[in-house]
Parts: sequence; structure tokens; C-alpha cells
Amino acid sequence: MVHDFELTDYMSLTTHIWSANNKNYLGMTAHLLNEDLKRKSYVLACCRFKGSHTYDRIAEQLNGVFARYKIAVDKKEQGILTDNTSNFS
Repeated sequence: MVHDFELTDYMSLTTHIWSANNKNYLGMTAHLLNEDLKRKSYVLACCRFKGSHTYDRIAEQLNGVFARYKIAVDKKEQGILTDNTSNFS
């Protein structure tokens, strides 16, 4: 199945890590305009994040999401919005 985000060159990604009930989670969404110029949003990840919230562990998790959905991270049109905590810098 081909998703809209596989057909577009422009998208915005958001990601966030949070804690609830002594467990950590990672969430990621994708937002884009499809070929009909309709705004579309997708939840790409909402999963447990085990271990420290270090930049290398975060990068590992995000790269796993990119690989799962075949999102080319080298496209300069993409950006990722975070909550600007020090571990995302």
C-alpha cells in the first residue's frame, strides 16, 4: 500500500517523548498536502521508549520510524518539530 507521504516531496514531522505511569513513550506524526492539495496527517509512531533519552537513542528510534515508512531523511524540504528539550538539540 502506498501512502500519501511516499508520494510527496514536502512534509512536516513532529515528535515528542513523554512519561506516564513511570514509563516513557515516543510519538511521531507526519503532516502534508496530498496531490489533491488536501491536508493529511498520519500517526507514524506511538510506542514505548526504553532507556535514556540521549540524542543517540532518540536518533536510533527516529531512524527506525523513517525506515519503516520509507521516509528519506536527506530531503531538505522536510523538517521535524520538537519541544526543543536539550536531548533533541
